[in-house]
Amino acid sequence: MADVLPPQSARWTNLVATFATHATRAGFGMVVTPMIEQVEVFHRVGESTDIVRKEMYDFEDKGGRRVAVRPEFTASIMRAFAEHRPTTPWKVWMVGPNFRYEQPQSGRLRQHFQVEAIAPALASIASSMADLKGLLAAPWQESKRAPARAREAELLGKLDAAAAVVRKPEEAP
Repeated sequence: MADVLPPQSARWTNLVATFATHATRAGFGMVVTPMIEQVEVFHRVGESTDIVRKEMYDFEDKGGRRVAVRPEFTASIMRAFAEHRPTTPWKVWMVGPNFRYEQPQSGRLRQHFQVEAIAPALASIASSMADLKGLLAAPWQESKRAPARAREAELLGKLDAAAAVVRKPEEAP
């Protein structure tokens, strides 16, 4: 985990603001999910996945509940989708910290900031993929920086500006 101080924090803020502007224009709304979830939310991703086996900080809270600190956004977003049953198409984006337990790869941090867009249960997967690819490319194009410059973003708290997942309705947990 690392501190993010000016001027790096200003660049990070600008990148997120650019992403938010493009997401809103593309019909995506921001969603905020809890940073701590019931561990079962992530177990639904799959007991054999690296996220569940190696990458989660999980513990028993004072109430005796098994909880986990969010290792990634998708499971929480799909939990919110299943729980609240919003009207479709539901196109959302999120930004915030995620946490990984296992020894991070070189240049990465246990706590990292991530920007993600997801559109579960869309009728046209091909169309939504095109929307997401354009949305995720926009901040890089506007800042005139190639995604290969992600090293700088990693130094700003591991901003994953290229994460997008589209799930078919039958794939939702």
